[in-house]
Amino acid sequence: MEVFTSTDTAHLPQSVLSVKSKNGLNYASTSSTNPTIDFELPASIGYYLAEDLVLSFDFEYTSTDGNVYNLRPQNNGGMAGIINQLSIYSIQDGVLLEEIQDYHLLNGALMSHNNGSDKEMKDGTFKRLSKTEGYTNDYDDITPYVSPNSHPATPTTAYAPLEYQSQKIQLPIRLSTLLSASQVIPVGALGGLRIRLQLNPPETFNQLHGYEVDDLVVVDNEAVDNFVYVDNSTLIYSAGQVLVITGVNDELDLQATGGAITTLTIPPSNYTKANLITAINDQLEVEGIEDDIVVSLVGSDITYTNSSSDVYTIAGTLQVNNLSGTATIPATGSSTSPILSLTTTFTPAFSGNSTALKLALNTGMTATLGANKLEIEKIYWDGDSWIITFDNQGIQNQFTLGGTLTTTLMAGAVSYLIAVAPAESNFPLVATNADNTKLYLPQQNFYLNNPKDISTCPFKVGSVLEVAGLSTTSSIESIAPTDYGIELTMNGDVNVAVRNLLAVAPRKIRTLIGAGVVQYSLKNVSLELPVITPPPSYVVALQKAITSDGGMRMDMKSFSLVRSNIQAGQTLVSMNLPFVSTRAKGLISIPHQVVSPSLLTRTGCDNFNLLRLTKYFYEYFSVKHPERGIDTDKARQGSLSQELMMENHKAYNYCFDDKLLSLDGFANAYKAKTFFLGRNLGVFNTTFNTINSNMNLTLEATSSAGGMESSLNVNHYCNAVNTLVMRAGGVSLER
Repeated sequence: MEVFTSTDTAHLPQSVLSVKSKNGLNYASTSSTNPTIDFELPASIGYYLAEDLVLSFDFEYTSTDGNVYNLRPQNNGGMAGIINQLSIYSIQDGVLLEEIQDYHLLNGALMSHNNGSDKEMKDGTFKRLSKTEGYTNDYDDITPYVSPNSHPATPTTAYAPLEYQSQKIQLPIRLSTLLSASQVIPVGALGGLRIRLQLNPPETFNQLHGYEVDDLVVVDNEAVDNFVYVDNSTLIYSAGQVLVITGVNDELDLQATGGAITTLTIPPSNYTKANLITAINDQLEVEGIEDDIVVSLVGSDITYTNSSSDVYTIAGTLQVNNLSGTATIPATGSSTSPILSLTTTFTPAFSGNSTALKLALNTGMTATLGANKLEIEKIYWDGDSWIITFDNQGIQNQFTLGGTLTTTLMAGAVSYLIAVAPAESNFPLVATNADNTKLYLPQQNFYLNNPKDISTCPFKVGSVLEVAGLSTTSSIESIAPTDYGIELTMNGDVNVAVRNLLAVAPRKIRTLIGAGVVQYSLKNVSLELPVITPPPSYVVALQKAITSDGGMRMDMKSFSLVRSNIQAGQTLVSMNLPFVSTRAKGLISIPHQVVSPSLLTRTGCDNFNLLRLTKYFYEYFSVKHPERGIDTDKARQGSLSQELMMENHKAYNYCFDDKLLSLDGFANAYKAKTFFLGRNLGVFNTTFNTINSNMNLTLEATSSAGGMESSLNVNHYCNAVNTLVMRAGGVSLER
């Protein structure tokens, strides 16, 4: 084993210079403006080592509504997504030396492919980036931007008051040659550098908890599928008729003093009050006592007239079920018995799911009417509202439902007409949560801890939520574990429309944030610049080169941008790419949606499915180079195009200094990463002249799926080698 080695490498003297921003130390975004940061590196600095340069600042979120949200930079680009445009000028000559527009999109393509697998992180690059550039991890970690951010020791431990937490960020500017390349930059020879960073709004590079963004958080229906109505509600069946139990004879028993019981058998039927009187008199005649007892209808009551000298006692099931108020008929006299309205009373208030409600109501109606008479066939959601279906099985006449229950459980009408048998009658039903202030999360896939630990909840106290696009209308008051899962107690009743939706099935739920509510601040902003002192021989050689006729020449790779757009539904589109670089290395094309950024969406992500590609090819000098067939439908099912991956791999390695380490984005169709199309223009590290090449990109989308899914912008970046020519009279840029 070799312990000691010899080398002629000499380490140059180096010191770190902290260059403060020229236009202030602290910055903050607002709903209408985004920060612009200017630095000046004077020529007197001499030389610095670009690859160790970082942008240093303290980053902190702010919320204008006073709430603390579960925020983090998007994991496809990390904190570097904060940069919208980078421009570097020579102070002495005013020459634009390097500029990268839409920096965050190009950075998204870079970081989506150079970090290895999200889950395994075999190469360790991903973790290194997360430490130096801010939080870019997936959702197995707690966001470090909110304090406290650790798991409670027990599931019942309450959160301490939440507040945003400042984080020190050391951000490499990886896409810039002058700020990150592995070479020494002679600031003096360039006449000093003016660096301008234009930053993005918070919605462009930040997001809420990833499960919310991907609509993976749901409210479970098992904990909230409850119907509620008031105590002692009554359900009354009435239509002017007496309802005798179908299939069972009702009996009216008359017993004279000291005599035998005479049983009047009333056949099963549905009688009007007048017809019931006739049926009773017919039975009196059958029994031979029509001379003693006569029954008549007086108003809405039944009147017994007794012409005999005996006192008659009245009993029997007909008396119990349909008549009331008379126990005896006096000798040579009369008595009146009211005809009953059939009523069932539920006490106390009922609370249960739709199946239990159906059972309880049917039990009550059977107790009143008997079996196989009137029952609830089903309670169901028709897509817009709850419906209760009554099945009129044995009633030949129409009748109505009334009582306080119809105005509380049903949709508020005083009465509802039941159709003639055997028709069904459908009525609206009001379904509400048993406790209108609570929502429940099943919590089966958050973080690595106990699923019922309150720290696994992605929401924060004070946040307002939305369920299936509807606001819950009130904010979270407390969060606690229960047998159902995570219980969210709101500060007021949850929206009725939301409660009705949840009674049907689980629904997607996420935080509702108004536009412009979340902002960010940067403090103590500086460029940490490694200044070096080269050996005297190097300085002399540099000065000779600058004063020579050709000047000192330094190659640097840079990106130029051309923008195109695609309309929704297009199946064939050709985009012209009029680049003017003489030494181009490769092309990167990034499609992205034309939408306003949001904390509940990812910028530059989920752009693979939208293309619906069948083919794409770059064309120059009227030759397709080459034609590549891509079937995204197969890719969604896990069958990938080897040609696509090879082209992406070559284009990436030619355009970026980092190596492509992962195509992990294909695992979920680039849901959380930035997909790109690419083409290497050089071969074996050569370059390509794009001038007058008639370069374009042609996309073919599957017509069976309707073409492009939505309108898209496409950013085309050409990576090329430019030359900085430094002379005594100033600096110039050759493309």
